[in-house]
Amino acid sequence: MSLSEERELLLETAHRVFGRDSADPWEEVEKAGLADLGAAADFGDVAAVIRVSAYHGTRIDFAERVMPEVGDAQRRGALMRSQQIVGALERVRDLTVAYAGERRQFGQPINRFQAVQQELAELAGEVALAVAAADAAVEDPLSAKQVAAAKVVAGTAAGRAAAIAHQVHGAIGFTHEHKLHRWTTRLWAWRDEYGTESAWAEALGDLVARAGADRLWEVVTGE
Repeated sequence: MSLSEERELLLETAHRVFGRDSADPWEEVEKAGLADLGAAADFGDVAAVIRVSAYHGTRIDFAERVMPEVGDAQRRGALMRSQQIVGALERVRDLTVAYAGERRQFGQPINRFQAVQQELAELAGEVALAVAAADAAVEDPLSAKQVAAAKVVAGTAAGRAAAIAHQVHGAIGFTHEHKLHRWTTRLWAWRDEYGTESAWAEALGDLVARAGADRLWEVVTGE
């Protein structure tokens, strides 16, 4: 999603609100004017702020409250979870890259080792794929095809990214002292909610099959 100046300001506000500890997070959300976002803002802005809330691991049901009605409940939920997964994936990527630069073995940061570099590259690729699929769904939120594809790609990326992140972090990533598990446990839950990858892949396959062989390229590419 391209960022307008208005969206940049909105995201700066969202990062400030969700990025700090507060005794009453909803009060902070309301003060910042984000509580009514779903009714007043462009859907691209809503999706972007939902991602920010997931990036910071908010424990309030912000996404559920601001997500507009888009299609039926299952499609709305799948689209919402796709955006949240992307936000959490971006945080998992950032935490893992930072840890790999700080953790030292054999006298050097572990990100100097080729095997770790390869894992970080794969992690970044999974995040990029999820972002692209989620962005396409935001551009056309009423498209069953785009929403299904976003949930499949985001869910698949969630599983792979969480596995890579924990492999790079080692045992510390599972401890309560480290932040990583706050996002990976959500990724594991979100990928199954409002339809698993298998369920949405089947729905996507049915959609393509109903279109017929003559329209396969049109359905797949949108051209």
